[in-house]
Amino acid sequence: MLTMVIVIAGCPKDRDISKPATTVSSAKSSSKKKPSTRIVQVAVGSRHACLLDARGAVYCWGYNSHRALGMSDPIQRTAPTSAVKLPTAKRVAAGGHYTCALTGKSELHCWGTPPVGVAHAPKKIVTAGPVADIEVGSNHLCAVLTDGRAQCWGNNEHGQLGDGSNDQAKAPVLVRGLNDAVEIAAGAKHTCIRRATGAIVCLGRNDQGQIGDGTKDDHATLTAASGITNAVALASDRNHTCAALKDGQVLCWGQNFRGAVAQRRDFVSTTPTAIAGIGNMVDVAVGRAHSCARRKSGSVLCWGDGGDGELGRPFSMKLKHPFTISGGASPAAIEGLEGVEQMDATDSYSCAVSGGGRTAHCWGKADYGTLGNGTSAHILQPREVNGLKDASEMVVGMGFTCVRQSNGEVICWGQGGGGIRTNSGRKGTRIRDRYPPTRVASSASALFGGRKIIAHRAANKETWLWLGGLISAPDWLDQNREWEPGPITGLADVIDMDGGGNNEGYHWAVVRGGQLVSIRFAKGGFLDAPPRVAEIRKVSGFNDVAKVSGTHTRVCAVRDSGKVACFDRPPQADFNDPVNAGPMTVSGMELEGIDDAIAIAQWDRTGCVAHKSGKLSCWPKTPRGTVPKARVVNGVSEVVDVAIGGFSPSTRCAVQRSGTLWCWGRTMYDQPLFATGKTTAPANPTRTSVDDALRVGLSSSHGCVLRRNGRVSCWGRNNSDAVGASDPPNAWVPVQVNVAGISRRHVP
Repeated sequence: MLTMVIVIAGCPKDRDISKPATTVSSAKSSSKKKPSTRIVQVAVGSRHACLLDARGAVYCWGYNSHRALGMSDPIQRTAPTSAVKLPTAKRVAAGGHYTCALTGKSELHCWGTPPVGVAHAPKKIVTAGPVADIEVGSNHLCAVLTDGRAQCWGNNEHGQLGDGSNDQAKAPVLVRGLNDAVEIAAGAKHTCIRRATGAIVCLGRNDQGQIGDGTKDDHATLTAASGITNAVALASDRNHTCAALKDGQVLCWGQNFRGAVAQRRDFVSTTPTAIAGIGNMVDVAVGRAHSCARRKSGSVLCWGDGGDGELGRPFSMKLKHPFTISGGASPAAIEGLEGVEQMDATDSYSCAVSGGGRTAHCWGKADYGTLGNGTSAHILQPREVNGLKDASEMVVGMGFTCVRQSNGEVICWGQGGGGIRTNSGRKGTRIRDRYPPTRVASSASALFGGRKIIAHRAANKETWLWLGGLISAPDWLDQNREWEPGPITGLADVIDMDGGGNNEGYHWAVVRGGQLVSIRFAKGGFLDAPPRVAEIRKVSGFNDVAKVSGTHTRVCAVRDSGKVACFDRPPQADFNDPVNAGPMTVSGMELEGIDDAIAIAQWDRTGCVAHKSGKLSCWPKTPRGTVPKARVVNGVSEVVDVAIGGFSPSTRCAVQRSGTLWCWGRTMYDQPLFATGKTTAPANPTRTSVDDALRVGLSSSHGCVLRRNGRVSCWGRNNSDAVGASDPPNAWVPVQVNVAGISRRHVP
């Protein structure tokens, strides 16, 4: 995790960013109007953040596909950039995909993609009176008026807007029965309001105790959070809320997701519960699974989930039922972060202003450049993985990569790719799916795998199997166990393998002689070491297979003849047949016009094949049971290998016989899979800087090439070290936001 600090002034290039900066100096801006030397406020959304300086200028950074930064292009920014043309602002608020600013005239302007419309440039919001405060939630927005009334608009399926209905509102509607509001907080589908008396009232969804009234019943009218009469600060996110009281206590209620409410056993707190061990607090900020409180002295304490650095300190956890947290449930101060005057938090990162407004620090997850320090978890061009010199085979899976060296060693890195290890090397407890390239096997004669499955063939022809890419683990999982590769009984002499898209679904292997077999794990068996297999079955009609590419929805195989045949997920009855029930019966769909395939890549019913002639043919996603129709891809020839990936699997890369790597397509969530050095998606095959590739692999968020010199280069999202980069993508301690040389670019 990276921590980020926004500095209005420049900082020395050799400064250790693992420690918060303590000095600032003046800096020149590329604009004639220099940024102010004092930061007034920082506001964070789930994928973008903004700051407000003493002059009333707003600077934003992070994800911009929804134009939340106020820029007309979709390109993310990793450092604060001014693009919004506004009257002088006095407050800024950031939400899911949109931003709002309150001007000196108490008028409200918003931009981005809120749930009720799109505004790529600031748009004035008409309210029932002058605005005193603004809050931007995930899917609804609220404003406190200067006369104590409040208005909300956006989604309203649980009555969170407070107008007595469940109808979405495209314009602000008044919250009924309220005339003394001083602060408002918006969660995912609930709203809480601090009244002038210090009482807190809430409304909306309450299935996780979000209202705080001791029930789990939704409320479309204002309902008091039990026992609170002297609150001085309030914050909500997703499904929980916290409040600071006049006596310095902090109370939280709602969903205790990963310890956000600091309870070790109760998953839901339906009434406000005091956070033990803290006092003298004056402010609170909450994210999806973590919470923070600020002391009057300016120190900050956080608790909850710190898997991405949200707590500003190294963190370990054990998953067990009931959910317990080691090192995260008890509030602890962020070392080195002092003198904080204002802070904000969101899903997986937080930011704070300190030093009399001279600096801003952020810490947590660095996706999309959200920490503002000029870096993100994305590597846009292939970067060599250190320590690999003679790799001969490669597997790229969901957040992990494995290679086999010429000496038989198997080395893995990324999300669960090499077993679960702590920093000390003791197996069994997962701190974070981020590991340096680690040897997990030796004396392997072959390496194969897919989305979440990796295997190697041992010298005795045994297949040793293990799982990678464990994106989420179930709550009942006790990770104090050995997670290592192990032999699979009944599966030997494998020549190719691919893995399904879910943990317990079907995986596929080709054994020597060409027989295709299905592999299904027992319930929970994918977590055993080695994974516990429920059944291994032959697939009828597929006994002449050379290569396989498959997920849990569709499998495609290259036959010895060069023809390609696919079949979709078997009927549910066949899926549940017991072990040794005989061959899996499927109806193969042969692709027309393909009789010389040498390589195949298929994901979620879309795919490509490389022909012996050098042509490349691809097909779009087709409904289940429909024969794919492949078409020749123009613009690239002499293809010897192909890969397909992306959340919406339409990012493709191809290797030419010359070694040149080409990539193109599109992808969801701005995943940088194109290896072109740009965030924009090329529609047609685009040449990359790689000219010595042998093989290419893509996952949903990263890619790697095996090069002719035996080295490996990777690119893409590095949030679990899948790219193998030495620099961490997230920040475990606060890092300074880079405001030096700030970019000013106004939207016309």
